[in-house]
This record gives sequence, structure tokens and C-alpha cells, in this order.
Amino acid sequence: MQNLIRNKRGVAEVVATVSLVLLTTVAAIILAGEMKGFVNKERLAPEFNCLDYQTSQTFSIIKACYDVGLGDVLIDVQRKINSIDILELDFTINTESGGESFSCGLDCGNCEVQGIGEKKKYYLSVNNFEEGKVVLHVAGCRLAEAEITGRC
Repeated sequence: MQNLIRNKRGVAEVVATVSLVLLTTVAAIILAGEMKGFVNKERLAPEFNCLDYQTSQTFSIIKACYDVGLGDVLIDVQRKINSIDILELDFTINTESGGESFSCGLDCGNCEVQGIGEKKKYYLSVNNFEEGKVVLHVAGCRLAEAEITGRC
């Protein structure tokens, strides 16, 4: 009978040890899952660096002109190959009498930013055309500029 009691105590210690190891493993898995979710948050991603975009010349304006038939300024933009995801472009047309701003991307339902390595034409409706410059911005960073030539 005494041997039976000793065996129960030995089994209890093994069960306690296995339970502790199992509990620790489950806690580590849960903690790792939470940390992975925390690290993948956008707020911990590298910040937008204007100088990097400007020196790499991510976007270039190939041509900017006034399309008389449409009454729009046509801007032909080339996006170079890089791995940065840009969801919104801003265009500003600067003339002697002022300027107009246009946005393409998230806030605009019918305009999408071209993909990496693609070339795209953007048509900007202007009230009264004057010759001037068009400036392309991303997140407030000036990336490209071109003179708007007369007519296309």
C-alpha cells in the first residue's frame, strides 16, 4: 500500500511538470502572435522620406500640354520601378494668375495611380487655361515639375 502512495506522488509531479511546460508553450505562442501583429502595424513602418523619393526620381513628367478638344491639361507621367507603394498623387498647376490643385488616388473615385514601372496620362480639367507649370507631389513632397506647353 505504501508503494501505491509513492507512485501517486510521482505521477502528480510529472503531471504538474507537463502542465507547466504546456502552459508556458501556449503563453509563448500567444505572446508571439500578439507581437507579430504589433510589429506589422503601419505606425511602425519606415516614414515617408522626401529626399529619397526626390533623389531616386520615382516619377517623371514626360509631357504636359493643353488639349483644346477636351479642355484639359494632359500630363504624361512615367513611374520608375521601385518597391514603394504610393496610393495618391497630387498635381498643382501654377500660372501667373494663381494655381489649381488636383488629387488622384484614394479621394478620387475615377482616377487611380499607375502601377510600378507604368506610364499613364492624366487629364486635369482647368477652368481657364494659361501657360504655366505643373508640379507633381506625393505626401507634400515635390517630385517632378514640367512646363505646360501650348496645345497638344
